[in-house]
Amino acid sequence: MAIPRIHHTTRAGFTLPGGNAIYVTNKFLILSGPREWLAPIGLSSLRLAMERSGDEHSQRLYISSDSPEWFDDRYPNHILDVSAGHSDAAGRLNVITSQERPNPDEPDAALESYLKGLTAGIMKRHRGSDFAFARNPDAHEFVEISFAIPTRGKTVDDALGIGDEVMALLAAVGGGGVLSLATTLELVRAGHAKVLVGQREGSWFDGKSAPYQLTTDEQKWELAKDLDFGRLSEHGVPGSLDRGDFLLVRGAEPSG
Repeated sequence: MAIPRIHHTTRAGFTLPGGNAIYVTNKFLILSGPREWLAPIGLSSLRLAMERSGDEHSQRLYISSDSPEWFDDRYPNHILDVSAGHSDAAGRLNVITSQERPNPDEPDAALESYLKGLTAGIMKRHRGSDFAFARNPDAHEFVEISFAIPTRGKTVDDALGIGDEVMALLAAVGGGGVLSLATTLELVRAGHAKVLVGQREGSWFDGKSAPYQLTTDEQKWELAKDLDFGRLSEHGVPGSLDRGDFLLVRGAEPSG
């Protein structure tokens, strides 16, 4: 099935299937529209439409969770924390996420380095490139991070899904900057286990390339050793979950 496209002409603006259209006509000078209209739109066509518009205000698409019946293009409400922006890299579009940080006085260089490392696994899995960091000059507690993803075969909904992974990971680490057992389990239960790829393993978190085989006593003993809560912290150096095809989250965090 062909992916629906968005088009741009000088006369009609941005037009969507079904006779719908979105504009930069609102008070805030942003290009926005309801998710119901925009989710199935192909990213390749969106990138081309942005380029054809030639308007600086049309180089980023904001998505509202409002239904089309309630969406007001002059005063758009319920704008998602994930948006899509034009990328200078051919065949790519930026996924942009906005987050409120608990400490607005964090040094930019250190925060950028931390966020880049934290999201490296997500970027790798989605073939992302061109990580960027920016702080809102009018509200320092808000920061944006973005990276470019390939547009071919992907939709706005795909971009939103990638952004949701970033937001879920940022929410899980919170102000502490590291994952805990509780927040890791929340990620798994919420369907975001894949964002754990690239995160550090430790005494309560272990990544495996395949499920355990329990046919022989030796295989069962291997599982028993891995379930020893203190084994990794006492005798091993924490590594990084590289593949994430299978993960083991132990039932308790080590004390101390």
